[in-house]
Amino acid sequence: MKKLTILFIFIFACFGISLNAQHIEYERDIMTDEIYYSFVDSNNSSSLMVSEDGREGFIINVSFDENFGTTLTRKLTPVSLIIILHLEDVTCVEDGFMVIRFENEERIRMNNYADFNCDGKFYFSLDGEYRGLDEEQLNLLFNERIDRIMIEDGRSHRSYTHTPDNPNYFIELKQAINKSYKEVEEID
Repeated sequence: MKKLTILFIFIFACFGISLNAQHIEYERDIMTDEIYYSFVDSNNSSSLMVSEDGREGFIINVSFDENFGTTLTRKLTPVSLIIILHLEDVTCVEDGFMVIRFENEERIRMNNYADFNCDGKFYFSLDGEYRGLDEEQLNLLFNERIDRIMIEDGRSHRSYTHTPDNPNYFIELKQAINKSYKEVEEID
């Protein structure tokens, strides 16, 4: 009985830690009072890495509509995904698209709305502006585990496909939005 109790406490502690690991952090600029929000997942990462070898691949960051506001918001709205592509011999990108395949075999496709740039950055809208996702696609994104993500550059037509390091990234983002936010620092 004692072993069973210890096992139960151990399982509960592990489960509780994983539920509370993701969160939203914010920083306040002391000169402008602007607030910047960031999502931190259960891997304690503020971005989602999609790479097989750590050299080539891409990194996904979430941008919130409420960034640059001067009052702390009660509800965040994720509006876009900013993706930085790292592929050998590809620095300038243009157009392009991303496909997210979920473990239930459904997929969504998003088109890059940014102009040509040589920073390797793609921008994908989550809301209706800039060819964003509809309600059904958003529901899929925030409720299903990711199987694979592919991104293709429209300029070079090179693509990269791999399983992300955290297949629950967007599920955790949805959970974190509904929690209290943590202030991390004031910035100059």
